[in-house]
Amino acid sequence: QEAFAAFSAVEDEARLAAFTGALENAILKQQQHRDDGSSHADLLRVPPEVMQKLVESLSSHPERIERCVIRLPIMCLDFNQVARLCISHGLHSAFAYLYNEGLNDAVTPAVEMITAVINSEGTARLGLMRKLCVYMAYCFKGLKYPPVDGVSSISVG
Repeated sequence: QEAFAAFSAVEDEARLAAFTGALENAILKQQQHRDDGSSHADLLRVPPEVMQKLVESLSSHPERIERCVIRLPIMCLDFNQVARLCISHGLHSAFAYLYNEGLNDAVTPAVEMITAVINSEGTARLGLMRKLCVYMAYCFKGLKYPPVDGVSSISVG
C-alpha cells in the first residue's frame, strides 16, 4: 500500500514507466502463486487510480492490458475506462470478464462478440467465432471465462 501512496508523486515519464512495468509484472506473477493454492483474498489489490494510470500507460499495448485486467479483482478497475478500451481494441476476453464479474451479465459480452464476428472477415472472423463458441460453452457450464486460474465456477448471466 505504501508503494501505491508514493505512486501519486510520480510525474517523471521514466519513473512512471518503471513503476507501471513493475506493477504489470507483479500482477502477472500473482497467477503463479494462485496456482499454488493460495486464496482469492491473497490477490493483489491495486487502487483504481493506479490502475487507471497503468491502463493509460499501456494503451498502445492492449494485449498487455487484457492480461492484467483478467487477473485483478473487479473493484480495482475503472469499469468504464476498461470497458471502452476493450470495445475499441477488441479485447473480448477482458470485456467478458468485466461484465461477468462486475455486472453478472453474460449476454452483453456475447452480443459484442457476435457483432465483432459479423463485422470481421477471414481468419479474424474464424478466431472470433472460436472465442465466441468457447465463451458460450463456459457460460452454459457455469464456468469462469476467461479461465486464468484454478477458480473455475461462477454464476454468469
